[in-house]
Amino acid sequence: MSAADLKRELESARSAENAYAMAIPNRYEYDLLRRNCVTEIFTFINRSLMRHAVVNKQTGQSEMIPPSEDVWSESLQRLGGYVDPSQGLNFIPVMSAGEVDACYRVTAKREQLSYRATQLAEMKKHESSLLVFLRESNTITTTIYHRPPDDSPFLFFTDDTFFLRPVFGVFNLLVGVGESLLGLVTLPLEGSNRLYLGAKGILFSLPELVFVNLRKGTMEYVAELR
Repeated sequence: MSAADLKRELESARSAENAYAMAIPNRYEYDLLRRNCVTEIFTFINRSLMRHAVVNKQTGQSEMIPPSEDVWSESLQRLGGYVDPSQGLNFIPVMSAGEVDACYRVTAKREQLSYRATQLAEMKKHESSLLVFLRESNTITTTIYHRPPDDSPFLFFTDDTFFLRPVFGVFNLLVGVGESLLGLVTLPLEGSNRLYLGAKGILFSLPELVFVNLRKGTMEYVAELR
């Protein structure tokens, strides 16, 4: 290929790469209030009800029912009720769980413990519960959690404690504020990432002040559980 052809191909490849990079956040963007792990579950369920396969009695062939506005009645018939992920506080896991109990025809429940909760339970079999709590309740001495670069900074885990949650939340809030201030100072040198993580830490710490836990801590990988 000539130099001119190579240049055109390179520009075309870069254009496609940029378009793809811009499309990814639009399609998979995370939003704490409107598009999180909870809302996506119910969105998937409701979307599946909007377009499901049925067998045509005349032809015997499987057909797809087009999207309709009658998702509520379909959900009522199949699941016993309807859960709207955009209504009220359904974006919060514990609230949506209550909504499921109230709306769906629940026949059985199974709790899948998180990796951290599983590890804590195993540690308590061989060590003092108080010792495990003191060591694993914070991100400094914990042996379970290793903060990845894109996780917001915090000091205390609050998912497994209730009465101490506001107290721990205050410390987590201070860590977020400190990270944000440091991000402002280092903005010309490091860019906005530290400032963003600090603001994110503040956002996740505020609910803890009123006994609500949202943050669990992100893990890039974990050892296989046996």
